[in-house]
Amino acid sequence: MPRIERERERSYAELEQAYAALKEQISHFSVVQQQLINTRDQLDRELVRFGSMQRYNTLALQQQDIDHFALTTVEAVIEIFELEFGLLWLVEEEGGELAPDPNAVEGLATDQIEWQPLRGWLAQLSIDSGGAIVESDALPPAQASLSLSQLLLYPCMSERGLLGYLFTGVTLEGADFYDPAKPELLTSFNVFGQQVSALLDNRLDAAVIKLQMERIRISEQQQRLAKEEALQANEAKGLFLANMSHEIRTPMNGVLGMMQMLQQTPLNEQQLEYLTTAIESGDWLMRVINDTLDYSKIDAGKLKVESAPFALAHEIEAVASLLQPRAEAKSITLDVALDPALPEAVAGDSVRLRQILTNLVGNSIKFTQQGGVMMAVVRLPASTAQQVWIRFDVKDSGIGISKEVQSEIFNAFAQADNSTTRKFGGTGLGLSISKRLVQLMGGELLLESEPEQGARFWFELPFSVAATAPQVITASQAEERFEGEVLLVEDHWVNQKLARSLFESLGLSVTVADNGQVAVDTIKQRSFGAIFMDCQMPLLDGYAATKLIRKWEQERNLPRSHIIALTANATSEERTRCIACGMDDFLTKPFNRNDIIARLQAIFAASAKASSEAGADFDSKSESAQVAAEPPSTAPLPEKFSGELLLVEDNLVNQKIAEVVFKSLGLTVTIAANGEEAVAICRQRRFDIIFMDLQMPVMDGFDATIGIRHYERQQGLSPTPIIALTANATDGHRERCFAVGMDDFLTKPLNRDEIVQRLATRLV
Repeated sequence: MPRIERERERSYAELEQAYAALKEQISHFSVVQQQLINTRDQLDRELVRFGSMQRYNTLALQQQDIDHFALTTVEAVIEIFELEFGLLWLVEEEGGELAPDPNAVEGLATDQIEWQPLRGWLAQLSIDSGGAIVESDALPPAQASLSLSQLLLYPCMSERGLLGYLFTGVTLEGADFYDPAKPELLTSFNVFGQQVSALLDNRLDAAVIKLQMERIRISEQQQRLAKEEALQANEAKGLFLANMSHEIRTPMNGVLGMMQMLQQTPLNEQQLEYLTTAIESGDWLMRVINDTLDYSKIDAGKLKVESAPFALAHEIEAVASLLQPRAEAKSITLDVALDPALPEAVAGDSVRLRQILTNLVGNSIKFTQQGGVMMAVVRLPASTAQQVWIRFDVKDSGIGISKEVQSEIFNAFAQADNSTTRKFGGTGLGLSISKRLVQLMGGELLLESEPEQGARFWFELPFSVAATAPQVITASQAEERFEGEVLLVEDHWVNQKLARSLFESLGLSVTVADNGQVAVDTIKQRSFGAIFMDCQMPLLDGYAATKLIRKWEQERNLPRSHIIALTANATSEERTRCIACGMDDFLTKPFNRNDIIARLQAIFAASAKASSEAGADFDSKSESAQVAAEPPSTAPLPEKFSGELLLVEDNLVNQKIAEVVFKSLGLTVTIAANGEEAVAICRQRRFDIIFMDLQMPVMDGFDATIGIRHYERQQGLSPTPIIALTANATDGHRERCFAVGMDDFLTKPLNRDEIVQRLATRLV
């Protein structure tokens, strides 16, 4: 039995050990189970936090301004971490320091907080990155009244540096929420802090881009406003220049005109000397005024170069003739060398070319005491049959210009030095104006010089080669006695008296109208050999008066009166405006006796020739009163032709005169009054040649040519030669004529030989 007892006791002991081991295992399993439950709960919380962070991210991205963003952030941090308060305090964009107050606060009594001590405490923190737990005893004493227990602090950082601070936590009344043994909360807070930092950084990027865009917008707006102001300033300059030109030239016209009239009266030697000095001083004053106005127009962008055919050699010789007396007065030579290869006629701005050469040659004469001046004009190898490049070269043996001042010599009001101005005179504007004019014409004015070795100015310009150039009638060619009657339309009594005396001294009868309305009424009662029309007058100005006169003539099929504009506004725009309203020529005040004589000679010569030989000039809509020069001919032209000719012309006077010319050459003539009639006639019958006006009612010459060419192609017909008739002599107009299918181009005013040349080319 004892053995059995021992076995039983051993079994009991083993059972107790097994039970104890089982109990220990059960206890361990319970701990593990609780840990699993805790882990699951922690994961659930983290998932909830993660979802809340995602919702916060979506919501924060929708906030347009920083205040709403900050409020959304602190509300989210309280909700996500289930704490009592939240605070976001950001660094200001300018200055890089914390704002005076937080941007958003929730869950704290803000009226009990002193922000400055807290702001200073934050500035002293050495936290570079990552969140931190802050105990209440680490806060500034001023925050003790808030009874804060623990708080989480996260410094929001980016590549820019510190962006701000994010706070959340509890008060003393709440339990400490952070367990160092459970760092998951701090980890999640760091993740949220990184998210806030990234959103802040993106907002700053967007703000920078927005700021840049706003600056660009403001800059563009400022540029636009500056451009508008500049345009308005230029318009104001243009108006000022026009007004100043008129206000200065009108009285100067009276002063110089009366002195010139006085010069024609008997005077003793002393009186003539005094008067000559006064006239020379007046001329000098006008040169100063003209230079100043020209420079102002160039500076305001109001001066434009024109293009019209002119005789190149004539312009060069005119400059030499004008300045020869100055050279002779100083006992120096003025020579001109013209390249034989130069074309007889070119298209360009002859007025500005003459102005440039007059300035350069005049300067050379002024600064040359002995020796002479040479003006050479040479055709350059780069020239073609259509375009010629020409070098204009002015050399002198004068005082020269040092290297130091050559860079300044083309500036406004600049001469070599002040003593030069005192000794030789001058405004100092001539070279500056010349340089700008050369640039406007497509070239560059250059200089070579050494002191006491003379100077050389030269420039190269392109010109279109012209078939012919208008014949210029100068005062030296003009007769000084005329027969006829002129109408003077002028409101200024001094100019009335001056012009009347001048016209009467030339043998003309003068009728005066003191405004445009009186002029129109007078024209309706009688005709005049010429009308000299002031542009700026009360009641009705010269532009409107001219339009009414042209309308009266056209309605009654009357001959076209010669109307010469008298204006103090010497701009190309003014010239264009005068021609556009129907005037034939243009005189700038103050005008002189020679200008008037030249215009009268042109008018009366043209009238006499038109009366004796129909066709010498049949353009009653011409933009010029000058007589066209007859081109040189290398072979005799035919006297007679045979064939059918269609004349497309809307002006009745032009129709009649042209019909006489063509019939006198042996041609059968059919007339169409507009382009539509021409197309209809060409569909019914064929012609050997067509002369087509371009500007007509109903259908112009361009559309008519297109219609004729289209019909010919449809019917398989050979193209009929079509010659354009136009008063617009620009290259663009010529190209447009050829583009629509015309074969040749004649610029009005036309003459008989030009017509014969075209007929000989097309019909013989």
